[in-house]
Amino acid sequence: MSSLMKQQKDSDQREFFRINDVVALRAELLNSEDANQKDELYEIRWRDTGFFSEATYSREEHRPELTQIENEFPEVATYLAYLEDEIEKLSLGLTVNNDTLSNKPTHQVNLSAGGLRFMSDTEFKQESSIELALRLFPSRIIIFVYAQVVRCQAADIETGNSWAIATEFTHVHEADQEALIKHIHKWQMNRLRVKKAL
Repeated sequence: MSSLMKQQKDSDQREFFRINDVVALRAELLNSEDANQKDELYEIRWRDTGFFSEATYSREEHRPELTQIENEFPEVATYLAYLEDEIEKLSLGLTVNNDTLSNKPTHQVNLSAGGLRFMSDTEFKQESSIELALRLFPSRIIIFVYAQVVRCQAADIETGNSWAIATEFTHVHEADQEALIKHIHKWQMNRLRVKKAL
């Protein structure tokens, strides 16, 4: 299992690229007892959702070895690719079946590898600790983090969402952060392709 990465409130975090995206999102307040045991609780909760992103991260770590196999033993590489696809289907199926997140986007968000901004009908007090689970599209990878609310502002009631919430991730696994970085990079590349096509 990849290591837990506790985000530091420094310039590195502010350097993460931000995008406007649509995701499936669940946000829940950590009670005071849970907040006092965040490290242990996060590890337990992450195991319920992080298998898919962990498998993807491990595969990317070993990409150089797989490339060498492709060059030297193409038949073996084809079979390994088949096994990878089957494992990915299995892990994604387990994630989908064992999670209450919607399989369709539910929120428009502003997303980076270090934080999330979203609209909510629930008020989360500034500096409170919350649990965030979000499903990315089209990959459907689930990202599970603990975050601290850095801003909570009253929003336009006509939108049906009363609060604009800004968070910084405090607990995020390396596999999930890598998945976020790759997702954001793909989003940016797609936008560039669209602009060039215009």
